Amino acid sequence: MTKLISLRVIKTFTCISFFFLNLLLISDFSNANMKKQSQYTFKVGIYDNEPLVFKSKEGDYKGIYIDILTYIAEIENWELEFVEGTWNETYNALLNNEIDIMTGIAYSIERTEYIDFTNETLLLNWGTVITRKNLKIKYFFDLEGLKVGVLSNDIYFDYPGGIKAILNKFQINCTYQEYNDYKEITKDIQNKLIDAGVVNRIFYQSLVDKRDLKETNLIFQPVQLHYAFNKNNSYKSYLIERIDHHLSELKKDKQSIYYSILDEYLNPKIKLQISWWGILIIIFSVGVSVISISAFIFFRYKNKVELKKSKIKQKKLVSILLESYEQLESLIDKLRNQLQLISGKLEFFESEDIKFIKELERLKLTLDDLDSIFYTYVKEKKQALKEEEKT
Repeated sequence: MTKLISLRVIKTFTCISFFFLNLLLISDFSNANMKKQSQYTFKVGIYDNEPLVFKSKEGDYKGIYIDILTYIAEIENWELEFVEGTWNETYNALLNNEIDIMTGIAYSIERTEYIDFTNETLLLNWGTVITRKNLKIKYFFDLEGLKVGVLSNDIYFDYPGGIKAILNKFQINCTYQEYNDYKEITKDIQNKLIDAGVVNRIFYQSLVDKRDLKETNLIFQPVQLHYAFNKNNSYKSYLIERIDHHLSELKKDKQSIYYSILDEYLNPKIKLQISWWGILIIIFSVGVSVISISAFIFFRYKNKVELKKSKIKQKKLVSILLESYEQLESLIDKLRNQLQLISGKLEFFESEDIKFIKELERLKLTLDDLDSIFYTYVKEKKQALKEEEKT
């Protein structure tokens, strides 16, 4: 009887456990489905405005705007669908509510009539005039009569505070050439098709190919960069709230990914990329350097050896000269004595021998000069040898 009760209790407990386990599994499955269903897909407008937003050579969408938005999307479980075009194409897509989020756009009061912006600023920017290196543009008046490249519908061009408004105010006349992106402007300046161009400062600072370009001191139109949304977009309020929340938190933390991304794009580290021919040039250069250094060491060593041999020869020469001088001095002394002896017996000579006597006296003087010259020469040689040994 006791065993029967125990079996019933165990069976009942097993059934109850199995029931609650099923409830947990169903609950997890439902939560997963709910999470999957709550995932949004948002269309993001992008155009070429490196390093703010651009398409890499590998085909990836990158830039300050994109990297930060991608980080937020991962946290919020959003899917991002990138819609690529020119500045005007993506801007018009925003106005027509064909995209949910616009990147690389500056806030202006005029734009708020059709567009809403995040409250948090991504970063600051302003316009600048660039030109060729051989052109002198110091003042806005220097743009008189020049051909100036501008981005169509750009805030730095035909908005209040833009280049057009500034030049009109001072009655400065120039010809505007409109483009779809900033890179086209820089290329046409380099190709001398236009004289100057209006770009944003972040673009120019990050531009790699600055060949024959220079930035003038003409800066204007400081603006705040934000994410933008069509006023009639149904997700607008939700997107603004979530992006503002994350941007605010990221900007508070100086170690956050926000500052890492800014540092990556605004203070890029130089990446060394060397082709195979570049490697060959380096190897050749190193080889030439090694050979040159080896040759230098060899010839320097050879010169030292030759210098050492020269010093040995000099020492031998001085030694021989000293020995010769001693012998010569001994001979001169003997000649002097003989001449002295002859001079002491002049009374025995006849008058016709006077010429002979004068020759003897001249010979005596010559011997004195010879002694002095030889002595001086040997002395100088000894001194020179001492100086060389010091060095």
